[in-house]
Amino acid sequence: LLAAGLLIRRATRAVMHGNPILDPVDGDTDFGGYPLLALPMVAALVVWVQHIVRERPFDTTSTTLALVAVLTVTLRGAVTSFDAWHATGRLAAREAHFRSLFSGSTDVIMVLTPELLVRWQSPAAARQLGLSDQDVVGEPFIGLVHADDRPAAAGYLAAVATGAGTGTGPPDPIESRLRDGFGAWRYVEWKAIDRRQVPAVAALVLHLRDVGDRKQLQHTLRRAALVDQVTGLPNRHQLGNDLDERRVGVLMVLGLTGVDGVTDARGHGVADAVLAEAANRLRQAVGRTDLPVRLDGDRFAVLTGAGAVQAQFLATRLLQLLAEPYHLPGGPAHLSGNAGLAELVPGLPGAEVLRRAEVALRPAGRRERGGAIEWYDAAVESSTRRRLLIEQALPGMLPRDELELRYQPVLDLHHDRPVGVEVIPGWRHPELGAVAPEEYLPIAERLGLADGIGDETLRRACQQLAGWLRADSDLWLSLDVTADRLAQPTVVAAIESAVGRAGLTAAQLV
Repeated sequence: LLAAGLLIRRATRAVMHGNPILDPVDGDTDFGGYPLLALPMVAALVVWVQHIVRERPFDTTSTTLALVAVLTVTLRGAVTSFDAWHATGRLAAREAHFRSLFSGSTDVIMVLTPELLVRWQSPAAARQLGLSDQDVVGEPFIGLVHADDRPAAAGYLAAVATGAGTGTGPPDPIESRLRDGFGAWRYVEWKAIDRRQVPAVAALVLHLRDVGDRKQLQHTLRRAALVDQVTGLPNRHQLGNDLDERRVGVLMVLGLTGVDGVTDARGHGVADAVLAEAANRLRQAVGRTDLPVRLDGDRFAVLTGAGAVQAQFLATRLLQLLAEPYHLPGGPAHLSGNAGLAELVPGLPGAEVLRRAEVALRPAGRRERGGAIEWYDAAVESSTRRRLLIEQALPGMLPRDELELRYQPVLDLHHDRPVGVEVIPGWRHPELGAVAPEEYLPIAERLGLADGIGDETLRRACQQLAGWLRADSDLWLSLDVTADRLAQPTVVAAIESAVGRAGLTAAQLV
């Protein structure tokens, strides 16, 4: 009866678990798993064997006790099976919930053994990276990393495993190239979290994310930041990077003349087409190791590794190509260009080399005809810098009362006495010092300031002459007037006003 009861119990549990009747259910089938029933069942077995040996029939009491034991064992097996079934259902539900959380995730999770072998990976590994369990599980994670990135990845895993640098929070993610299931290298961002102290995990957990699209976007943005959008040439930023890397060579800055006229006559679209054609000519004319660049507007640059003589020839050839007609709808366009050249000096920053080439271009750009080539010269730069300072300070000369008139006497050699004075409009600048008229007046004419300076010189000189005349001096006043000013309709009124306010006659003014 006891054996029948155990068989019934086992069958019941097997049915409850959906297993074949002869399949083992668990290690709970021996008597050792039942501490409360072990002694009574052993005693019953001993009594049963003794009874069989004596060949005595079972009485009603023995049969009743046996049936109770069978029912007890069977009932306990049924209850245990029901609890196991219920627990299995809860576990399956939790597993389904766990899988649902990771099934739609784009992040890949890997669990590593203490030897850094992949013990488990999430389903996203196959979907995102094409990695199957057969290819990954049991293999070292570091074997998936690109050889160039392995030292950094190994050092990162070692730091996480030893707890170095992770005391202030989760470790910062790093980027590595990972081999996917198709043999291609994918950029992934990943971080490792130490879960060895958690009994249910007891491993390092990796969180990986495919950042290939982000890398591609960064590359596109970086290229857009380093390439001119109109001509397709590298821009000033790329030139700065190359200048810092090169040690020898020549940088030439090319300035085109006539682009503004094309813009005014035909529009920005045609002007952009002209610039694109100019860039194409530069690209085809320079050497393979040379770098053509568009700086801004109508200025280009070429960085070449050639020497000074070869760079001079190259600049001449480039200016000739840029001066050839640009055949466009509506008729050809004609441009001219000038070049400023500066040599690369070891230890000299790239920004300084570019500045020197731009400084050399300024005197070349003032030539009436194109094709001028100027090399950087420190003396020329000093003169150019002074001229730029004059251009900046000149508009404020009169408001700051910096006009300084000097008078040169005109002597009558026969009588050995002064008969007149010539006024010289000097300029006393607090930083530049004394600036001669022949230095600043041409700049003033170009800036449209010469007329104002001339009128102020005339007014103040007439006042000074009136003071001398009141001291019984018989003098006349001489001053220079430009031909353009003399041809203006307002010059007569300005002279009459200055002479009249000073109380002079026209005969006293030369």
